[in-house]
Amino acid sequence: KRVVLFSFMPAFSVPEVHETHGVHIEAGFVELFYSVHQVIARLALANQGYEFIIKPKWYSGLWKELIDRALERELGDYDMRPANLFVTDTQAAQDLIHNSGLVVAFNSTTIVEAILQKKPTIVPWYAEAAGQYQHNVFYKKYEDAFLVAKSEKEMETRVGEFIQGN
Repeated sequence: KRVVLFSFMPAFSVPEVHETHGVHIEAGFVELFYSVHQVIARLALANQGYEFIIKPKWYSGLWKELIDRALERELGDYDMRPANLFVTDTQAAQDLIHNSGLVVAFNSTTIVEAILQKKPTIVPWYAEAAGQYQHNVFYKKYEDAFLVAKSEKEMETRVGEFIQGN
């Protein structure tokens, strides 16, 4: 009973942003970043019987600031985080995938790793991923291998369906 979000830096897969400004900038897939993290926070609050894990490569610097800001936007004060919502950069991605029931990822090799482990995988393709930066979305030609969420509502619905079915 575990949902794992492999967090992503908004600028990482947007060369036109990170080649000029670096990846440590709040640019690129910003709306998508906030939306996906806030959906996970909202679902954690509503589904206390499930663990929700957010896994960045590192939980420090701007990445930590962005994750914390996204969670605060949804939940309010840090102390309001539900006990079933965790942010970790110490657990190996492979272990998290293996022990998860559902994986959520964007522009990451963890999508491929989850599919190889036969884990249901949701990839959010909305906001900038369907607009300004759609040319920077990875794995488009393999979309039959995973579930695509084309809006925040669909993202929430797909994760909710997984929870209801388990």
